[in-house]
Amino acid sequence: MDNYLLKFLFKNKLNIKKYLLVTLLLSIMYSFFSNVYFQSEITLYPAGELSSSTEIYSDFKDAIESFGFESSNAENNFYIPDIIESRRLKKEIVYKEWNTSKFSNPVNLIDYWELKDSNIFSRIILFIKNTFNSYNFNSKLKYEEDAVQLLDDLIFVDEKNSGLIEVIVLMDEPQLAADIANFISDYVIKYVEEEQKLFARKTKVFLKTMLDSAQSELKESEIDLTLFKEKNPLSLDTPELQLERIRLIRKVEVNQEVYITIRKQYELSKIEESKERLFVNILDNAKPSLYKEYPKRLIIILCFTFLGTLLLILTESIVFRLKNIIKQLDS
Repeated sequence: MDNYLLKFLFKNKLNIKKYLLVTLLLSIMYSFFSNVYFQSEITLYPAGELSSSTEIYSDFKDAIESFGFESSNAENNFYIPDIIESRRLKKEIVYKEWNTSKFSNPVNLIDYWELKDSNIFSRIILFIKNTFNSYNFNSKLKYEEDAVQLLDDLIFVDEKNSGLIEVIVLMDEPQLAADIANFISDYVIKYVEEEQKLFARKTKVFLKTMLDSAQSELKESEIDLTLFKEKNPLSLDTPELQLERIRLIRKVEVNQEVYITIRKQYELSKIEESKERLFVNILDNAKPSLYKEYPKRLIIILCFTFLGTLLLILTESIVFRLKNIIKQLDS
């Protein structure tokens, strides 16, 4: 095997030099013509249980759900990576107008990437789709989908074992990458805060409905007891009247206890709605990168040259071996 390999290398040393030179030139061209990306990153850290206020509503969970409200948002933490990777956030980023060095006026990412200025081949495809599709082809949605897919490849989320969440954004311009990364952190904080307040607001409305109902029942039971006492003085009580009196008093006490309990919960819900909480900590804000992150030209040139040359040598070796086998068969 060693003799065969040495024989092959010696016989094809000129071709190997050519392969090495070709792959080297190709790797250099690729590294210099590929898109340049700058990296910015932010780090987020959940401030604790986002559901710290759920103790207030634990006694009313079943009632809240039967009323049509979902209590899961208050019971579980928001999973921040899902928020960052959501299409909703990416659409916000795509359609927000950004200040860039490429354009004098703020533009959205569809215009920044010039997705509307497609080449002739892309226009032909769009024309075919418009012609043969039975439905009206929406080119705006097509540009949006393309932009979201591009953005999806440029945003990376990494959750550490400690709970720390690192968000990396790659863009053609360092300041644009930093602006998008900081926008993501602001969006996450605002989203979590609004969702928590929305649940607290719905819970307060529900408790207010229960409170009004409990107050009405308490008033009715108090009126019934008052009328009974007016008609039946205590000095004229009979066993039957005593039993009825006890029932009316018990009904008032129960309704009063229910009213007091719901009233406490209602007052706490008002506090929860107005309370300002820090559910997500921003440990590091994004800053413009001083150096490009991609492509790493030296690594690309070395790896591409080595692997390309190795592949070409392997292919040539197989062809050389096959030719020898065919010669042996012919002889």
